[in-house]
Amino acid sequence: MFLPLFIFSAGANLLSTKYVISKVVPDQIPSSGHINVELTIDPPYTGECFCKFDTTIVKGFGEKDGTVICQAPRHIGGDIYVYFSPDGENWSTGLLATYTVNVKTMWIIVAIIAGTCLASFGLFWWQMRQCKNSSRKNRANAQVVRDGNFGFDDDEGFQPLRRNSPHLL
Repeated sequence: MFLPLFIFSAGANLLSTKYVISKVVPDQIPSSGHINVELTIDPPYTGECFCKFDTTIVKGFGEKDGTVICQAPRHIGGDIYVYFSPDGENWSTGLLATYTVNVKTMWIIVAIIAGTCLASFGLFWWQMRQCKNSSRKNRANAQVVRDGNFGFDDDEGFQPLRRNSPHLL
């Protein structure tokens, strides 16, 4: 009584079809994802199915000619394996594909960081000049106060302070 049940359960596994992926187009997937990826599988499968990109499972659709179309999910850059399954449980052997980092996005990030650094340096430089000019003015004012000469020369009466006056630094 237990023997036929064993044969039936083993027979169900023996009857399951083993799918093989022979090609992934494109084999270089942008890390942003959201593009259609075509898997060429053997034997051909028609209807709704599943694709697995590394560990992320997405729905796909198989066509008569053995092409399965899935939308690639977002993923970090690097090598991954792509798998196919008609039921979401029994998976094919994986085929290697590569997620590539979008260089345009990287350049935008680098430009933003560089611009922020330059702006910070410019602000720092401007602030340092303001402090330097402020300290010069303070020293000049202190010198005038210390000398007690506020634009009057004892011998000649009132003389406006000139640019090259010894009273200003």
